[in-house]
Amino acid sequence: MSSELVAALKKTGKSSLLDWAEQFPKLGMVELAQKFPIKVPPIRLVRELAAEARTRGSFADFARAWMVRVLNAELDSITWGYIFDDEQAQQAKMLWARVESERKAKPKWLPQSGDDARLLELFSGVELSRSPRTERLIAAFARIDDICESAKDDHAVLRALAKLPPGYGFLHAVRWVDAEVSNGGFEQLYRNNHGVEVPLAIEALRQMKRDELSAIVAESLAFAHAQHPELVDDSIDVVPKIAMPRTWAQLDQAWYALPRHDLYATLLDSLPHLFEPPFTVLKHADGRAWKVRANGAQIEIHIILDDGHELTRERKEATPAAAQREVHRLIEEQLRDGFVVS
Repeated sequence: MSSELVAALKKTGKSSLLDWAEQFPKLGMVELAQKFPIKVPPIRLVRELAAEARTRGSFADFARAWMVRVLNAELDSITWGYIFDDEQAQQAKMLWARVESERKAKPKWLPQSGDDARLLELFSGVELSRSPRTERLIAAFARIDDICESAKDDHAVLRALAKLPPGYGFLHAVRWVDAEVSNGGFEQLYRNNHGVEVPLAIEALRQMKRDELSAIVAESLAFAHAQHPELVDDSIDVVPKIAMPRTWAQLDQAWYALPRHDLYATLLDSLPHLFEPPFTVLKHADGRAWKVRANGAQIEIHIILDDGHELTRERKEATPAAAQREVHRLIEEQLRDGFVVS
């Protein structure tokens, strides 16, 4: 949750967003957002609630409470689905169908709490926890959002992401391009920020082995450069050479026609090294070498002895910040012992 939301939440006298929302158990999504001390997009508020519930390990309870809210506010299945990850779309549809069927059979039934006996029975047997794969993806996007929170413009975002392993920049660029095109097409992408992320998105999609999507984004840049050069950011100095690029409208249709739901997790699965920080390597005049890195809260150490034999050590600190501090301490210790950074 952003510092702005945390500060606003304190004004309510609550330390938990879920606890705050429980005061208004039957308000719809928009009405609930209007109760918050600062202006916040309703969908963002809902997703923050879902994120807190997952962190607490109480997502199933939250999902039932959310169903109660949706039904009492006479909202639809789309609103119901906002709390779920893409991989849980089938579970969300199944639960909605079960509840709708029950309400048709018993028209007077309208649950008033998440502990309603019928609701508990309908939710029984449906797995709502995230897969490890999705947990990794959510953690990656959380790290992106954290580092970009204070960035003032798109260039600052890319500079901030350049401090992380390259996979994070790839995820950000593709997410941005896909969100803009899905919302308003390629024209919106270039009018909103002059395509700053486009070159990175082209390379990211290649890394993801989605050459057909990469080619569409590249073609959109060629069209922008040829027909609307004023909408192409000055930082983009390499433009694909395509003699007769399709129009943005044609490229929109090509983009929408291709599957994109599994883009991000695929990158994490197939190229995990893109998300791993580099090692700091130190060498000694006597032939020994030593390398270390903090990967999240995990510290990895490789010690190469003077006979070439390598030892590996790992340990975990309480937090990523603590791991970084310990790595700096270890490096300083090795420097005092005569090692130099290679």
